[in-house]
Amino acid sequence: VVRVFFGGALHPEAIERTRLRDVTYLELDNLRTVLDQAALVVYSKDGDYESLVRTSDELRPRIESCITRSPDLSLGHTLLGRVWEIQGWLEKAEAEWRRAIELDADAAAPRLALARLLLETSYLASLTFGEISRMGPRPMGSGDAERQIQGAIEAITRGKGIDAVQL
Repeated sequence: VVRVFFGGALHPEAIERTRLRDVTYLELDNLRTVLDQAALVVYSKDGDYESLVRTSDELRPRIESCITRSPDLSLGHTLLGRVWEIQGWLEKAEAEWRRAIELDADAAAPRLALARLLLETSYLASLTFGEISRMGPRPMGSGDAERQIQGAIEAITRGKGIDAVQL
């Protein structure tokens, strides 16, 4: 438990904010477990991607509620990014992962997810360059992906991103 002092005494509002942040983090961690388990089912004999999409649909409002309560928790934005990716909203996923990295530069999970997304997008763009160039996409190179991978490796090396291997 973190003790928050204000003028030499515990300040009730600061204590409540800290408690709410801790409770929200625990809820997000539980939601991460549910999402991880749903993602693993896809690889089982009877698994299907639609069940993962349904689970992500169910979890999204709860994750968004956690973000509303504690917008400074990187984990909330990381999970919302995963949900958006599962649902096919790649730009929203990218934005959430970038926000998670802004909040916690040592968070490996959003860096690896963002790097993977950038590499996949770059690869797909190279396969269909003619079609994409007619639609006017924004330029996307692998330089940012490499920076995110390097940042994730550094975070893992410091022991602050071991949960990233769950992606």
